[in-house]
Amino acid sequence: MKRWSTSIVRYALSFLCAFAWPAWCVALELPSGAQMTPAAEAQLRDVLKQALPAGLADKEVGLHYQKLEEATFKLNDRNERERVLREWYRAQPNNLAPRWNLGMLLIEKGSAAPDGFGIMEGIYQDTKEPIAAMRVRIKLAESYLEYGKYQNAQRMLGEANALIAEDLKRQRGPEGRYWQVRAQMEFAITQARYFQYQGRYSEALKFSQQGLTKGVELAASHDRSVSQWLANFSRNLHANAAVSHAMIQMQMGATSDAEESLRSALALFTSYGFTDQHLWHLYRTTADLYFIQGRFQDSLDTANKVKAMVAASGLKENTAQSLWTVNRVVRALAGLERWQDLVAQTDQLDKITANDPALKPIAALTEYRAFAYLQTGRTQAAENWYRGYLNWAVANIGAQAYATGLSRGMYAVALSRNPAKSAQAKTEFESAFKTLSDAETLPDVNQEHPFYLKVKKKIYKEYLGFLSRTTKPSEADKQTDAGQAFVVANTLISSSVQKAIGEAAARASITQPALGEIARADQDAKSELAFLVQFINNQSMSGAAADKAQVVSDMRLRVQELDKTRKAYKLKIEKEFPDYFQLLQPRTPTSSDIASVLQPKEYFLAIVPTEDQTYVFGVGPDGGLHFHRSALTQSEVAQTVKRLRASLDVAGLGPRAPRFRYDDAYRLYQELLAPQASYMAGAQQLIIAASGDLGQIPYAVLVNAPWPQGADKDAPWLIKDHAISQISSAQSWLALRKMPKTVSGQASMIAWGDPSFAMNPAAAQKNGVRAVVSTRAVRSADLSQPHVDPVTYAALPPLPETRDEVLALARLMKSNTATDVLLGDKATRVSVLQSSDSGQLKTKKVVVFATHGLLAGDLPGLSEPALAMASSGSRDDSPLLTLQDVLGLRMNADWVILSACNTAGADGKNEEALSGLARGFFYAGAKSLLVTHWSVESESAMMITTETFKVYGAENQSTRAQSLQRGMLKVMQDARFGHPAYWAPYALVGEGGR
Repeated sequence: MKRWSTSIVRYALSFLCAFAWPAWCVALELPSGAQMTPAAEAQLRDVLKQALPAGLADKEVGLHYQKLEEATFKLNDRNERERVLREWYRAQPNNLAPRWNLGMLLIEKGSAAPDGFGIMEGIYQDTKEPIAAMRVRIKLAESYLEYGKYQNAQRMLGEANALIAEDLKRQRGPEGRYWQVRAQMEFAITQARYFQYQGRYSEALKFSQQGLTKGVELAASHDRSVSQWLANFSRNLHANAAVSHAMIQMQMGATSDAEESLRSALALFTSYGFTDQHLWHLYRTTADLYFIQGRFQDSLDTANKVKAMVAASGLKENTAQSLWTVNRVVRALAGLERWQDLVAQTDQLDKITANDPALKPIAALTEYRAFAYLQTGRTQAAENWYRGYLNWAVANIGAQAYATGLSRGMYAVALSRNPAKSAQAKTEFESAFKTLSDAETLPDVNQEHPFYLKVKKKIYKEYLGFLSRTTKPSEADKQTDAGQAFVVANTLISSSVQKAIGEAAARASITQPALGEIARADQDAKSELAFLVQFINNQSMSGAAADKAQVVSDMRLRVQELDKTRKAYKLKIEKEFPDYFQLLQPRTPTSSDIASVLQPKEYFLAIVPTEDQTYVFGVGPDGGLHFHRSALTQSEVAQTVKRLRASLDVAGLGPRAPRFRYDDAYRLYQELLAPQASYMAGAQQLIIAASGDLGQIPYAVLVNAPWPQGADKDAPWLIKDHAISQISSAQSWLALRKMPKTVSGQASMIAWGDPSFAMNPAAAQKNGVRAVVSTRAVRSADLSQPHVDPVTYAALPPLPETRDEVLALARLMKSNTATDVLLGDKATRVSVLQSSDSGQLKTKKVVVFATHGLLAGDLPGLSEPALAMASSGSRDDSPLLTLQDVLGLRMNADWVILSACNTAGADGKNEEALSGLARGFFYAGAKSLLVTHWSVESESAMMITTETFKVYGAENQSTRAQSLQRGMLKVMQDARFGHPAYWAPYALVGEGGR
C-alpha cells in the first residue's frame, strides 16, 4: 500500500470526522436527528438505492458515498452502513475514510471484531503521516481496551505518546496545530480510560484532567482554517470528556466532585451551542449520579426527562437506546420503593422485548425487579429470579464475590417466606452473611451507594427476624441462634465508614512503611476487581456477551488471578503484621468477645429497630447474653425521637422553652431498657450501640419512671443511675477499646477557639446560644442552577464566649496557654494542619475545637462537613477544616471535644447519627468524642466541659463517661439549667473508659 501525501491524509481525516460525529452519537446513545416522518424515511431509502454513476472523478466518488453513509446515520441502520462502507472501500481502496470507518464499525459490531481489528491494524502498518499515525494508535488502544487487551492498548498508547512528542517539534500552521492538540486531547482521554479500566482511578483522573485542559486549548485554536463541523466535533469531544471525568469521580466515590464536573460539562455544551437533543449521555450520567447519591427522586426526574427526549427523537421503544433509558427509571423507582410502579415498568419491558432475544438481557434488571416482586407478594417469581441471578453470579464473578453475597442473601429472603424451605433459607443466610462480612469481599464504592446498602440491610434485618423466631428470649448459650442474632444485629448497625475506626486503632500502633506498600497494592487489586465485575455484568446486560465471549472469559480468569493475589497479600499481612491483621478484620464480635473486655461495672447494649419490631441485646461482664424484642417499630422510633428532639433543641427560647416530652422519654425507656433493668442494675456505666434515629439523642434524657409534673432537676433521669457512652456498633467499640494507651506530652491539651470569621468581626453578645443556620440549604437537581446556600462565611456569628471556655480548660489541664491555645485570628485551618505535620497534635490527650460545626450546604460550595476556623482574608487559604482535612490528621487523643452546634447532627447518608466530622476524627486516631446534639447555650456548655475535665483531671479512677455524668448532674442542679436542653446536649461517643 503506498504512502499518502499530507494533503490526502488531511482530506481523509476530514471525512473521518464528518462521519465520526454521528458515530460518536451512536456510541453514546445520542440522537442523530429529529423524529422522522414515513415520507422522509422513504426518501432516504431511495438515496441508498442510488448506484455509483460512471466516470466520476475521485473526489466526486467520495462525495457520493459520503451522501449514502449520511443517509444510513439518519435511518440508524447499521447493516446498510456496513454495506455502503464495503462498497466505498472497494471503490476507493486508498481512501482512509471508508477503510477507517468500516474497521471501527466491525469492531463495534462484536461478531465481526477480528475483521475490524485486521483493517485497523492494516492502517496502523501503512500510515506514516504523523497525525494519522497518532490517531490510529489511539483508536486501536480504545478498541483494545473494550476487548480487555490491556497490553496491546498500552503498547499503542506508548507509541502514540512518542509520536506526539516528536510531532511537537515540528512547526505547523493553524490547521496542523488543531490536529496536534486534538491528538493530545484524544491521547489523554484514552490514557485515562486505560487506567480507569484497571481501577487505578487517581491516575485516570490525572489524565482525564489533561484531556480537559487540552480541550480548552483546542477550542481556542479554532479559526477560519478549521471548518464549522470539525470545530463542533472537537467541542462535543471536549464536553463529553467532562462527562467522562465525572464518571471516574463517581467510580472513586467522589460524588460531590462528579456533580460539579457534570455542571461544567453542561456549561460547555451550552456555550458550544448544543441543545438537549444532543445531551442524552450527560443526563443519563446525571441520573446515575443522583441514584448513587441516594437522591432517588432527582434520579427519577432526570431519567424521565431523558425518556421524553428519546420519545421526541422518534426512536422506537424496542431499541437499545430506549431500553437503557427506561432502566434508569426502573432503578430510581426501586430507590423510592415504588414497587408497584416498578413492576408495571418491567411488565411493559417484557412485552416490548418479547420477540427480540438480543434486547431481553437489557430488560432483565434482575436485582430490581426481583426485589419488587418480593415486596409485592410475588414471592415465587422473586425466588426464581434470585436463584437465576445467583447461579449467574457464581459462574461469572465467583461464589465469594460481594455481589454474589447480595444475590444469595436476597435469595435467602425469598426462601424464608416459605416455611417449608426454612432449612434451605438458613443455609443460604449463613453463607451470604459470611460473604458480606468477610474481609476479602469488601464492596467497591458503587456497591456502597444507598440502594445496595438498603439491599444489604434488608438481608440482615430478614436474617435477624428469621433467627429471632427460633430464639428463646432467655437463651444465653452463645452457640445458639441468639448468639448469631447478636452478631447479625451489630453488623446491621455498623457501616463501611465505621470500619475506619478499626483501621484507626491499628494505625495508631503501626508505623512500618512496608505495610503501607502492601495495603496500597491490595487496594489497587481490589479496585481492578471491582471494575472487572462491573464489566462482566455490563456485558451480560447489554446482550453482547455472545459477541465478546472470549473477552468475558479472559476477564473471569483475571478475576480469579486477582483473587489469588489478594489472598497472598492477606497472608503476608497476617504473617508479618499480626496485630494489624487482627484489628482490621471486619468480623463483628460475638457477645463473648464483648464480655471479655467489659469492666466489672459496665453493661453493653445493642439496639436495632426494624420495620416491624426492635431488637435489644444486653451483655454483662459475666458473659450473659440477654435478648428481648419490643413492638416499637422503626417508624414509631423515628417519630418519638423527632418529638423528643423538638423539646430539646430549645435553649435559645430561655424561659419560653416548652416542657420536655417526659412521656416519650419514658416510653423509650420502657420499650428498650426496662426489660434489661435487672441485668444492668449494678452497672455504673452503659455502653449503648445504636445508629440511625436512635443515635440522634443522648440516652441521658431517658427517664425510668413517669414524671407528669415537678422540677426538671428532680426527674428520674437515667444519667443519675448510669454513666453513658454511645457508639455505632460493637465492632467499633471493641476496636477503640483495644487501642494502646496515650503517651502524653508535658502539655496535655491543645485547643482552638473563638476564631475570627471575618477581618472585622461584629461585636457579639456573650452567653447566647451558639446557632449557625436556622434553615438548611436547598440542593438543586438542575445542573444549570447553582446550589442555594443560606449564609456566607463572613456572616457566621462570632463566638467570644468560647475563649473563656478553652482558657478555663487549659488551666484545668495544666496546659501552656501561650503555645497550646490558639484563639482569634490564630485559630486557623493551617495551624491545625501544621500541628499535625509537626507531631505536636499526636502528643495531646485532649483536642478541643470550640467553634461552629458546618454541614454540607451550610456555605456556598461546601460539599462536606467542616469546622469553621479563622479567616486569613486570602482566597487561596481556605478557613474550613473539612472532613478531608480531618481524615489526614495524625492524633492519638483520649478526647476530641467538638464544642459547637450541629457536629452530631444526622447526615442521613448511611442512616448514621454522627456527622461525617465525628467519623473522621475516629479515623484520625481519637478514642472518644464529646459532641453536641443540638445548638448549645454557651454558659451551661462551658460549665459542662469544665466540670467534666475537673473531675477527669482530679480523680484518676473516673472514666470519661463518669466524668461527663458528673458534669451533667452539676449543671442540672443550677436553677437556670434544669431543663435537659442545657445539661444534656453533649454525648460521649466512642470509648468511655479511662
